[in-house]
Amino acid sequence: MMYTGIDKRELDEVRRLNERFLYALRRPRSAAKAGLASVLDSEELTWLESASADEIGDLAETPFFLFRLDDAPTELSPNVTTRLFSPNEANEDEVLLMGLSFCWQLARRAAFPTRVLTGARADWCQWLATVPFAVLAEVVRVNPNPLTPNLMEAKFFWPGLVGAVRNCRHRHVAAIKSAGLQHLLKRQHSDNAMPLAARTLTVPGRRVADGDSSAGG
Repeated sequence: MMYTGIDKRELDEVRRLNERFLYALRRPRSAAKAGLASVLDSEELTWLESASADEIGDLAETPFFLFRLDDAPTELSPNVTTRLFSPNEANEDEVLLMGLSFCWQLARRAAFPTRVLTGARADWCQWLATVPFAVLAEVVRVNPNPLTPNLMEAKFFWPGLVGAVRNCRHRHVAAIKSAGLQHLLKRQHSDNAMPLAARTLTVPGRRVADGDSSAGG
């Protein structure tokens, strides 16, 4: 099947999930907000926590996720369970589950757009495409890692994005987002090794192999 690119509906889903992530930063014990404190000063963090809906929309409308999904574990116990998350409050577990769910269906259709949107390694995208959907809730339940803001290693991105939107520098907003996307694409080439010890996932009655880590988009 020929790859036709990421369509507008998919980009709308990315924007909505990014908005949910940005609102989740306002929760008192947000681990992702604590991470951003290393790249944003206190004034910028305060502005981010009180940004208007329009400003949140400007921040969120990027062609990739503003949070990382591939820090979540890929080794799970055989007892897969599901949990429900309230749709009325933004929280980081919910953002992780919704992001994984969206990328799960996308990865099963085509690996490359999943890699573009997440900046994740090819082997992680391949793993995501092979697991049963119900497993995603268990990934969130046992996840020992806090939800991580994306592009933390690119020191220019978050201060540049927040500063540009905060100061209504619309042309600079587009440039920062473009630079962020370029960084994500470059990062994939350097993230070759899977940092997690597990290479397989075991679920009841089925063993799903991670496969050849060189495969993918």
